[in-house]
Amino acid sequence: FSADGNLSFLSGQGIDFSATSDVTGSSSEVLDDYEEGIFAPTVGGAGGGSFGLSTNSDHLAYTKIGRQVTITGYLNITSDSSVSGSLRLSLPYACADLADDSEYSWGSLAIINNGVTKAGQKYIFTYNGSYAYFYYVQDSGAGAYLDNNDVDANFEIGFNFSYFAAT
Repeated sequence: FSADGNLSFLSGQGIDFSATSDVTGSSSEVLDDYEEGIFAPTVGGAGGGSFGLSTNSDHLAYTKIGRQVTITGYLNITSDSSVSGSLRLSLPYACADLADDSEYSWGSLAIINNGVTKAGQKYIFTYNGSYAYFYYVQDSGAGAYLDNNDVDANFEIGFNFSYFAAT
């Protein structure tokens, strides 16, 4: 225990759960990180440009437990600065690059007042890298990334998703 009454560990150490039964292939049984906070993301296009955010809706909440990061929030897009390509959201921690596509993570996505009609289910997903991407699946089963043509310069997005961080 530290002088302030908190349980603290040396850097790189944590709570060791290795005495429990585990699944073959487990890479760690040490819980060594916990963090919660607010971050200011960027929303833009993979081909360049960014969207401006309302000062009332320009931050997202996150919690990091071990390597698992959960992000939740609502952003109000107020302008478009030459966005091109697939829409993406910056992450507070880069997504891990894991074996056999196991780093892919999908979450709920709401796009509101986007100025166009986009049928089908909408998702936010992560895979290896520093961004989450917006995706949709039509009733036919065909899917694609959402891009700058699928929204106008003013729209709102809400989501909740989790992913595994690289560190």
